[in-house]
Amino acid sequence: MHDSSSVVVFIFPLMSSLAELPEELITTIVHSLSSDKQSLLNLCLAGNHILLAIARPLTWREVTFHVDLDEWISFDDIDWWTTRSIFHFTADQKRAKSVISPRIKFSGIYNYGQPIIGLLQESLKKLTNLNHAYLSFFEVFSTDGTPSLLEVVLQSLPSLKSVYVDGYGAGEEPIAPIELPPLKSLVTSYCSPNVAELWASARNLEVMELCGGYGARYYWENIHKLHSSRSFMGYDGETMGTGYILNEGLLHAGYFNHLRRLHIVSELDENEECLDIAHIVEFSTLCPNSLTSLEELILELPFTIPEYEVVLDGMTVPGLRRLMVKLQDTAFGYIETIFTSPRRTWERLTSLEEFWLPLEGLREAEVGIICLALSHLKNLKCLYFEENREYYADVDHMAEGVTMHLGAHLPQLDGVYWNYYSFKVLRDQEGMVKSVIKQEYQKPKWQTFSPTTAA
Repeated sequence: MHDSSSVVVFIFPLMSSLAELPEELITTIVHSLSSDKQSLLNLCLAGNHILLAIARPLTWREVTFHVDLDEWISFDDIDWWTTRSIFHFTADQKRAKSVISPRIKFSGIYNYGQPIIGLLQESLKKLTNLNHAYLSFFEVFSTDGTPSLLEVVLQSLPSLKSVYVDGYGAGEEPIAPIELPPLKSLVTSYCSPNVAELWASARNLEVMELCGGYGARYYWENIHKLHSSRSFMGYDGETMGTGYILNEGLLHAGYFNHLRRLHIVSELDENEECLDIAHIVEFSTLCPNSLTSLEELILELPFTIPEYEVVLDGMTVPGLRRLMVKLQDTAFGYIETIFTSPRRTWERLTSLEEFWLPLEGLREAEVGIICLALSHLKNLKCLYFEENREYYADVDHMAEGVTMHLGAHLPQLDGVYWNYYSFKVLRDQEGMVKSVIKQEYQKPKWQTFSPTTAA
């Protein structure tokens, strides 16, 4: 297999020869560059109508639009928001049907009665082959919430399967559930909590990721600073609305029957109260072990030890393969009871392959204590710890000893990971630990917020 760069090196010296190949072979070669937009653009400029006809539709798969609600048509050409008018773009049916994953930024004052809203609906409905859409609402102010702009957009994209909604501030009024596209993946960040009510009709979700915290800070540091002349109009608060989603009513109605990945992140400072923790703990208590199809559970919130234990016992299920739940305190002396208290949770997690432990500063002498619990995890291959680079002067030697000890207790363990380094376990033919080798750390995708649809 050649990566796209090697294909490019091959193509351009032989451009004239490439054009002489059978069209089917040219199509195969050009499609191999589908993730390399610059190379596709270069092919469009090659002066060959066959190459142009094949390459140009591929450049339309991922496009960025800026919809300025204060103007009839917006031509904004600023950095990564490099845009063209969505109205002009979708006037060409071939272009509209080529779009698979658009990024759409909305700005201005929203009122459902604006003429531009009708034009927007018509344009969005022409994007009939979408898989994913990223929607940014940080700069939208709503004067008329019925229907909301988010409702208008979603109902105009009936083929949508995955959506990332960023910075939607819906005010205080509740949003009633609506008929949604057949979504399988839902990601929201810095949205007001009542937006969560909108997702009550998303029955087939397989992936749900929610991020809450300081929306204004994120906007000013990451969006306005580089890409805008407008102001923040989104939500900035202490909850992302998990109480509207994780509840008995939706559970018993079958809304979580297909949920494979649940990732919830709070970016509030440690001294700020995270209201979503109480909702998660309540759901864990009232509906224990109920998310039966769950394979990945990542909860990046500052749980206390008692809260962590409730979540560990109540949110985990036998089919879980990856688990990460954070804590306020990570020193071993604080969390030792998690591993020593009698609980059947460990016996239930026989499918767990990767486990992130909220533990910093593990000594080799303490490994045996956690292994009493972890020995039940028969399929555990990867174990992750909090970074403890500054906890010991000789952290490499400490980590090597810990890895050797863990490998001896856990027969399937392949590696142990800290934030800046990792150790791979090498075994002999009998499965005994022979040695460990240090490797550069690479954060696994499953621990990343929205790893497949990130903005």
